[in-house]
Amino acid sequence: ATAPTRRRRRRPGGRHGASRRIAVDIFVNGERVSLDMDVLAEVVVALGFAECQVAVAVNEAFVAKAEWPSYRVRSGDRLDVLAPIEGG
Repeated sequence: ATAPTRRRRRRPGGRHGASRRIAVDIFVNGERVSLDMDVLAEVVVALGFAECQVAVAVNEAFVAKAEWPSYRVRSGDRLDVLAPIEGG
């Protein structure tokens, strides 16, 4: 079995990481969500997780937090937002 690959998406003619508003329909923890942004860092904020320590997987592939500002989601992507659980 091969490991899933990470996708980095850049817009032609734009600055790396520059935000351009675009409508996307994604699934977050199984629920359909429509947003007017496609930058993962902005998506996390819009979903209300800005102050939370969370991990994000897109289409079952973990995306490192350092990549969120340049990672672009696409319509149909499946995001899993996970928070650590305390306890033992």
